[in-house]
Parts: sequence; C-alpha cells; structure tokens
Amino acid sequence: MKRLCKKVCSLFLTATMAGTVLVAMPVTANAQSYEDTLIDAVLENESVWSKYWYDSAPIFIKSYITFADLNFDGKNEFIVSYPCGSMMNVDCAVYYYTDGKFLKAGGGDKSKMISGYSLVTSKLSAYFDYNTGKNKILGRSNFRSSAADYIVGDYVLSFNGKDLDVNYYSAYSMSYPSGYTYYDGALGYGKLGDANEISETRYNEINDSIIDNCVDINFDYEKIMSSDWKYYSDNQKRSALKRAYENFKYDNYVSNLIGDANQDGIINVNDVTYLQMHIAGKKTTDGSAFIDETNKLLFDCIDMNKDCKLSVADVTALQIQISQNN
Repeated sequence: MKRLCKKVCSLFLTATMAGTVLVAMPVTANAQSYEDTLIDAVLENESVWSKYWYDSAPIFIKSYITFADLNFDGKNEFIVSYPCGSMMNVDCAVYYYTDGKFLKAGGGDKSKMISGYSLVTSKLSAYFDYNTGKNKILGRSNFRSSAADYIVGDYVLSFNGKDLDVNYYSAYSMSYPSGYTYYDGALGYGKLGDANEISETRYNEINDSIIDNCVDINFDYEKIMSSDWKYYSDNQKRSALKRAYENFKYDNYVSNLIGDANQDGIINVNDVTYLQMHIAGKKTTDGSAFIDETNKLLFDCIDMNKDCKLSVADVTALQIQISQNN
C-alpha cells in the first residue's frame, strides 16, 4: 500500500524565509486561570471520565489522558483515550469546561473520529493554511473488523467550543485477500457510507491537496498513561495534569508581510477585498471574523497607518502600497 503522502515543511527553514514569523504560544493570565479551573474539574469528575479508562485484561493499547487546544482559542480541551484489545479500535472522548460545567463534547456518531491510530501511533497533526489564514487539525482513524480487514480514514477535525465535527476527505479499506480499495471520503469512524471508489493515484492527490500551501505547526501534546496514573497520589495527579496542560504546544505561524490581510503570502487586490469585508463586519462560512484582531502579529501586519485600529484608512493605505509596487 502506498503510504499517505504528507509534505512536511521544516520549521527551521521556514523561519529563515522572508515574510514569516514563528512564535511559541504564550500562556496568558486568563488561560492560566482556565488551566487551574479545568484541572480542578478533571480531578473532581474522575469517576465520570475514567469509568472505562483504567487498564483491564486483555489490553493491546493502554489508555491515556492529555490536553490539546482543538479550536486554537488559547484554552486546552481534556482528551481521554480508552484502552482496547487486539483489534485496536480505540475510542476517545473530549471534555471542556464552560459556565461552571465540565462537559463532554458532542457530535453524535462522528464524535468518535479521534479514534484508532489518530492519537495512538500517528497522532493528530496541525497546519497553518495559507489559503484560509487559519490553523487546521488533521487526523487519521483506523477501524478493524478482523486482524486483516480494516478501514482507515483521513479527516479534518473541528471543534466549535461545544461540538466536535469532522470532514473525511479520503479513506482506504483493506480486505484479505482482495487488498486495498481507495475512496474519496467516508461517513464516519469505520463507515464508508456512499463514498466513491477512486484510484490510488487520486487518493494521494487528494491527500496532497489538503496540505497544499500549508506549513506544519508542530502540534504536540504529552500523554499521561493510565498505568502510571493509578499509582499517583492526589498531589502527583495534579502535578501530572499541570505538566501535560502546559506542555501542549504548537507554533503560531503568521505571515508578516505588511498588508497580507488574507495570509496567503502575497500582497494584491484580494487583500484589499478581504480587509474591506472584515471592516464591513462580514463573517466567514464558520461564523468567525475574517481577521482575528486579537492576534497581535497579524493585526500589526494589517494596521497600515499604525493607529491601533482597522478602518477605511488602512484600506486606502493598502491600495496605495499595491499600486506603488506594481
């Protein structure tokens, strides 16, 4: 089988390219307060999330817990990966804290997309997408029906602060003795649905297109294994959770080209239109602002007249800059 082809960009190289800035994500005072609150909730609700979490025989892959920021809002979510047997069908759950409540993220059947190998061997990965100017998380699920028969799906993961969702863009199945069959998507974890059968070449083209014009942002998290957790004292549990929360990291990748409103690495009329739409209060398809004004690096690149606000004056300054450079 031809492996999933991913273009891995060296962050050392990209850091030396003109027009790019790599910055480790800082922990703000608000994020720190949320960290302690979430950890308190995790400990207080251990009987809820750990109901099927502790080791039990036979175990092929042991369970663990971790933290990751699944919507890049500066506040980590709590992730629980459950143990599994020889089929390696691993279910994971995501919990978050809001309005004084410790809640499990919803999403129906698709809420099991963080399963299989996605958090066990290949992990979740994340990219800064120049096409959208935003980060995106990619994952892989692996569902086995027998030792030789399985379905592997590749997806984009999203979390809106309440529900998990997933867009499967490719998949393949393995069946003995017929071999591999490739698809242009999947319905969900272990479910192909009405996905179309495609060639292996087309499968690799789709996977390449997902990370085209993207850069790997080194999405990384630390696991706490259940085999260790069960021997921890209360203080050791809290320390382990704080260490895992604070060791989650990724690189904030922003084009620092002055006027690059849409973050595609190019300054042109599309940036003018993008900035105009943001100033007019237009929203993207997911309901978010076109420009994240809380991102200081990004804001400074677009605040053309340096008056600490985005306005028509910045649009005019950007138009002048473009005309002078053409």
